[in-house]
Amino acid sequence: MTNGINYQFERETYELAQETLHDEIASRASVLDGFTLTDLTAGDSIFTVTVLRANDERQIGKSYTYRVARYTYTDERTGQERENVSVKLLTGPNNLSDYTYMGMLTADNKFRTTRASKVTMDAASAKLFDWLVKRLAAGQHIDSVEILSAGRCLRCGRPLTVADSIRNRYGPVCAGKMGE
Repeated sequence: MTNGINYQFERETYELAQETLHDEIASRASVLDGFTLTDLTAGDSIFTVTVLRANDERQIGKSYTYRVARYTYTDERTGQERENVSVKLLTGPNNLSDYTYMGMLTADNKFRTTRASKVTMDAASAKLFDWLVKRLAAGQHIDSVEILSAGRCLRCGRPLTVADSIRNRYGPVCAGKMGE
């Protein structure tokens, strides 16, 4: 019987530790209230935008995950170091590497596509990102979309980019295992 008691104690201790970790992470809030253009361009950010309200009802509930990265390069013409901000869209199942180049943010904080862009400005994901940047640059409050910072699964540590998984703090596989 000792093994059964120890197992139960370990399970309860594990569940208590998970609840404490949930509370700590929830207190940091995944929903990015007050999200600013500075937050967007701070470094290497991954975030998911879910449309809550839109003129086109087909867009409501759709989510897009973006990766915005700041990097430095040397201008071939002038030899000077310059800074750039690239924008990529998650287009595959691997939320670490399946990002497709969309375009860049210019020095005056405007989103634009380039010759290397694999997503056109006509795509809903590009239109949403452009709309978001314009609102953030103008300092406008945004309540028609939900912006969630990418998180990590509390069970396995894998990155989470799907809105429901970020909110629940577990990926779908681990959420299923936790329910067993």
